[in-house]
Amino acid sequence: MLQRFSLRTRLVLGVVVLAALGLIAADIATYKSLDSFLLSRVDNSLNSTHGGVENAVFNGQGPSGGAGTLLQSIPGYCIQVRTVTTQRVVGTQCIPEFDESTPPPTPRFPKTVTVSAHPSADDDDRIRFYTVSASTGEDGARYRVRVSIESSHPGYYLLIAAPLHGVDDTLHRLLLIELLVTAAVLAGLAALGL
Repeated sequence: MLQRFSLRTRLVLGVVVLAALGLIAADIATYKSLDSFLLSRVDNSLNSTHGGVENAVFNGQGPSGGAGTLLQSIPGYCIQVRTVTTQRVVGTQCIPEFDESTPPPTPRFPKTVTVSAHPSADDDDRIRFYTVSASTGEDGARYRVRVSIESSHPGYYLLIAAPLHGVDDTLHRLLLIELLVTAAVLAGLAALGL
Protein backbone atom coordinates (compact mmCIF):
# COMPACT_ATOMS: atom_id res chain seq x y z
CA MET A 1 0.00 0.00 0.00
CA LEU A 2 2.84 2.43 0.81
CA GLN A 3 4.31 1.60 -2.62
CA ARG A 4 1.75 3.94 -4.20
CA PHE A 5 3.26 6.93 -2.37
CA SER A 6 6.44 8.65 -3.46
CA LEU A 7 9.64 8.13 -1.50
CA ARG A 8 9.38 11.66 -0.14
CA THR A 9 5.84 11.07 1.17
CA ARG A 10 6.89 7.81 2.80
CA LEU A 11 9.86 9.52 4.46
CA VAL A 12 7.66 12.37 5.73
CA LEU A 13 5.14 9.86 7.10
CA GLY A 14 7.95 7.95 8.79
CA VAL A 15 9.32 11.13 10.37
CA VAL A 16 5.84 12.20 11.53
CA VAL A 17 5.14 8.77 13.06
CA LEU A 18 8.52 8.67 14.82
CA ALA A 19 8.07 12.25 16.04
CA ALA A 20 4.57 11.39 17.28
CA LEU A 21 5.85 8.37 19.20
CA GLY A 22 8.69 10.42 20.70
CA LEU A 23 6.43 13.32 21.67
CA ILE A 24 3.81 11.01 23.18
CA ALA A 25 6.49 9.21 25.21
CA ALA A 26 7.88 12.56 26.40
CA ASP A 27 4.37 13.79 27.24
CA ILE A 28 3.60 10.69 29.32
CA ALA A 29 6.95 10.85 31.12
CA THR A 30 6.51 14.57 31.88
CA TYR A 31 2.93 14.06 33.10
CA LYS A 32 3.86 11.12 35.36
CA SER A 33 6.93 12.91 36.71
CA LEU A 34 5.00 16.08 37.55
CA ASP A 35 2.17 14.02 39.10
CA SER A 36 4.65 12.20 41.32
CA PHE A 37 6.39 15.46 42.28
CA LEU A 38 3.16 17.26 43.14
CA LEU A 39 1.86 14.30 45.19
CA SER A 40 5.14 14.17 47.12
CA ARG A 41 4.71 17.88 47.93
CA VAL A 42 1.19 17.21 49.22
CA ASP A 43 2.55 14.26 51.24
CA ASN A 44 5.21 16.55 52.74
CA SER A 45 2.53 19.09 53.60
CA LEU A 46 0.44 16.39 55.28
CA ASN A 47 3.50 15.18 57.20
CA SER A 48 4.31 18.67 58.44
CA THR A 49 0.68 19.37 59.38
CA HIS A 50 -0.02 16.12 61.20
CA GLY A 51 1.78 16.99 64.46
CA GLY A 52 -0.42 20.00 65.09
CA VAL A 53 -3.53 18.16 63.95
CA GLU A 54 -2.70 15.24 66.25
CA ASN A 55 -2.31 17.63 69.16
CA ALA A 56 -5.58 19.44 68.36
CA VAL A 57 -7.54 16.22 67.79
CA PHE A 58 -6.39 14.30 70.83
CA ASN A 59 -6.62 17.33 73.13
CA GLY A 60 -10.37 17.71 72.54
CA GLN A 61 -10.55 20.34 69.79
CA GLY A 62 -11.75 18.08 66.98
CA PRO A 63 -12.84 16.15 64.92
CA SER A 64 -15.82 15.17 67.10
CA GLY A 65 -15.50 18.37 69.18
CA GLY A 66 -15.51 21.88 67.72
CA ALA A 67 -12.63 22.79 65.45
CA GLY A 68 -9.92 24.66 67.28
CA THR A 69 -7.85 27.55 65.97
CA LEU A 70 -5.20 25.20 64.60
CA LEU A 71 -7.74 23.21 62.63
CA GLN A 72 -9.08 26.44 61.13
CA SER A 73 -5.59 27.09 59.73
CA ILE A 74 -5.84 24.11 57.35
CA PRO A 75 -8.80 25.07 55.14
CA GLY A 76 -10.18 22.39 52.86
CA TYR A 77 -8.67 19.55 54.90
CA CYS A 78 -10.76 16.75 56.37
CA ILE A 79 -9.84 14.78 59.48
CA GLN A 80 -11.10 11.43 60.71
CA VAL A 81 -10.27 9.35 63.77
CA ARG A 82 -10.90 5.58 63.94
CA THR A 83 -10.20 2.85 66.40
CA VAL A 84 -7.45 0.47 65.32
CA THR A 85 -9.14 -2.73 66.44
CA THR A 86 -12.59 -2.30 64.87
CA GLN A 87 -11.98 0.68 62.53
CA ARG A 88 -15.05 2.32 64.05
CA VAL A 89 -15.19 6.01 63.13
CA VAL A 90 -14.91 8.16 66.26
CA GLY A 91 -15.30 11.47 64.43
CA THR A 92 -14.95 13.20 61.09
CA GLN A 93 -14.59 16.91 60.42
CA CYS A 94 -14.00 18.92 57.24
CA ILE A 95 -12.79 22.51 57.49
CA PRO A 96 -14.27 25.05 55.04
CA GLU A 97 -12.01 26.86 52.57
CA PHE A 98 -11.14 30.48 53.45
CA ASP A 99 -14.00 32.11 51.53
CA GLU A 100 -16.53 29.34 52.07
CA SER A 101 -19.07 28.91 54.84
CA THR A 102 -19.76 25.26 54.10
CA PRO A 103 -17.14 22.54 54.45
CA PRO A 104 -15.81 20.76 51.35
CA PRO A 105 -17.24 17.39 50.32
CA THR A 106 -16.09 14.57 52.58
CA PRO A 107 -13.45 12.30 51.08
CA ARG A 108 -14.46 8.73 50.36
CA PHE A 109 -12.21 7.38 53.10
CA PRO A 110 -11.29 3.71 52.61
CA LYS A 111 -13.54 1.36 54.62
CA THR A 112 -10.49 -0.33 56.07
CA VAL A 113 -7.03 1.17 56.33
CA THR A 114 -3.61 -0.24 57.02
CA VAL A 115 -0.29 1.37 57.79
CA SER A 116 3.32 0.39 57.41
CA ALA A 117 4.53 -2.29 59.81
CA HIS A 118 7.56 -0.15 60.62
CA PRO A 119 7.71 3.45 61.91
CA SER A 120 8.76 6.15 59.46
CA ALA A 121 12.27 7.56 59.60
CA ASP A 122 11.01 11.03 60.59
CA ASP A 123 9.11 10.03 63.72
CA ASP A 124 7.73 6.99 65.50
CA ASP A 125 4.42 6.98 63.62
CA ARG A 126 3.43 4.22 61.24
CA ILE A 127 1.96 5.86 58.13
CA ARG A 128 0.52 5.21 54.71
CA PHE A 129 -0.85 7.47 51.96
CA TYR A 130 -4.00 6.92 49.88
CA THR A 131 -5.55 8.89 47.03
CA VAL A 132 -9.37 8.87 47.21
CA SER A 133 -12.27 10.62 45.53
CA ALA A 134 -14.82 12.86 47.20
CA SER A 135 -17.93 11.08 48.44
CA THR A 136 -20.29 13.77 47.13
CA GLY A 137 -20.20 17.11 45.40
CA GLU A 138 -17.66 17.96 42.74
CA ASP A 139 -17.16 15.38 40.01
CA GLY A 140 -13.59 14.20 39.93
CA ALA A 141 -12.62 15.87 43.23
CA ARG A 142 -9.79 13.93 44.86
CA TYR A 143 -8.01 13.92 48.19
CA ARG A 144 -4.64 12.69 49.38
CA VAL A 145 -5.07 10.93 52.73
CA ARG A 146 -2.34 10.41 55.32
CA VAL A 147 -3.23 7.51 57.61
CA SER A 148 -1.17 7.04 60.75
CA ILE A 149 -1.09 5.30 64.08
CA GLU A 150 0.40 7.89 66.37
CA SER A 151 3.01 6.55 68.77
CA SER A 152 1.40 8.56 71.59
CA HIS A 153 -2.12 7.24 70.76
CA PRO A 154 -1.60 3.67 69.51
CA GLY A 155 -5.27 2.70 69.73
CA TYR A 156 -6.38 5.10 66.99
CA TYR A 157 -5.88 5.77 63.32
CA LEU A 158 -5.59 9.46 62.45
CA LEU A 159 -6.63 10.23 58.87
CA ILE A 160 -5.82 13.67 57.45
CA ALA A 161 -7.07 14.42 53.93
CA ALA A 162 -5.82 17.30 51.75
CA PRO A 163 -7.72 18.33 48.62
CA LEU A 164 -5.94 17.72 45.32
CA HIS A 165 -7.77 20.33 43.23
CA GLY A 166 -4.53 22.35 42.81
CA VAL A 167 -2.65 19.24 41.68
CA ASP A 168 -5.46 18.21 39.35
CA ASP A 169 -5.76 21.72 37.86
CA THR A 170 -2.01 21.80 37.18
CA LEU A 171 -2.05 18.34 35.57
CA HIS A 172 -5.07 19.18 33.40
CA ARG A 173 -3.37 22.36 32.20
CA LEU A 174 -0.18 20.42 31.44
CA LEU A 175 -2.16 17.81 29.49
CA LEU A 176 -3.84 20.51 27.42
CA ILE A 177 -0.49 22.18 26.67
CA GLU A 178 1.09 18.83 25.77
CA LEU A 179 -1.76 18.00 23.38
CA LEU A 180 -1.60 21.41 21.68
CA VAL A 181 2.20 21.38 21.35
CA THR A 182 2.25 17.79 20.07
CA ALA A 183 -0.45 18.56 17.51
CA ALA A 184 1.32 21.75 16.40
CA VAL A 185 4.70 20.02 16.00
CA LEU A 186 3.20 17.14 14.03
CA ALA A 187 1.19 19.47 11.82
CA GLY A 188 4.32 21.60 11.24
CA LEU A 189 6.39 18.54 10.31
CA ALA A 190 3.71 17.31 7.94
CA ALA A 191 3.31 20.77 6.33
CA LEU A 192 7.06 21.24 5.87
CA GLY A 193 7.54 17.77 4.46
CA LEU A 194 4.70 17.87 1.96
